[in-house]
Amino acid sequence: MGKFFIFLVSIGLSFSAAAEDASTLIYGGFLVPASSWLAQSTVALSDNRRNVFCSGVVIGSATVLTAAHCLNKAQWVNFGINAGGTARLVTAIFPHPNFSAQNGINDIGVLYFKDGLPSGFKAVSPSGALPAKGNSVTVAGFGTDVAGQSNSGKGVLRTTKLTVINPNYHGTEMVMSQIGGTGICYSDSGGPAFLGSKLIAVAHGVSDTNCKGSSAFTLTAPYLAWIRSKLR
Repeated sequence: MGKFFIFLVSIGLSFSAAAEDASTLIYGGFLVPASSWLAQSTVALSDNRRNVFCSGVVIGSATVLTAAHCLNKAQWVNFGINAGGTARLVTAIFPHPNFSAQNGINDIGVLYFKDGLPSGFKAVSPSGALPAKGNSVTVAGFGTDVAGQSNSGKGVLRTTKLTVINPNYHGTEMVMSQIGGTGICYSDSGGPAFLGSKLIAVAHGVSDTNCKGSSAFTLTAPYLAWIRSKLR
């Protein structure tokens, strides 16, 4: 069955242009302080020119969970609330074996990085928990701070809360509303979604290029055995 969600990979922004002041808000969200638990596990992915284009979450001492459509360009894992901080070189990528770039199905994958976790960072465990309609979910990412703008404010970690409107889209995803003036947008692909403290999904895409309709997240529960088989 076809899917209508748009991938959130976009043109990268160099680290030097990623600084934001405290007035900028994933869009419509909040800056994440360095002391936050979100900052200890959410990472930015950058290409060979160190341009941020996706987000991810640390799930092992050398493993990041992200969207499968983010993997081909991933060269660096960037740690810290501003993506110009400590970086680790990507050494291997593993899109889910049933991922389809044409229709976006099974959009989940892992990558390995060298030299281990920097001090102050820690892995979180993917959960088999499933959301329910109406649940409030915490999302995080290094994407744009202006809806529909592919470069504005990228490279700075932000967070917001979204409401689940369909907890079982195609059996592998949940859909959340973005009509309240906040949500994920370009370069937030692969970023984590938490139900309470449980990691339940990673960002897949949005329903429109302005990022104001709805967003889809690939659930971890249907892929838990495969994810665990890739941990290192």
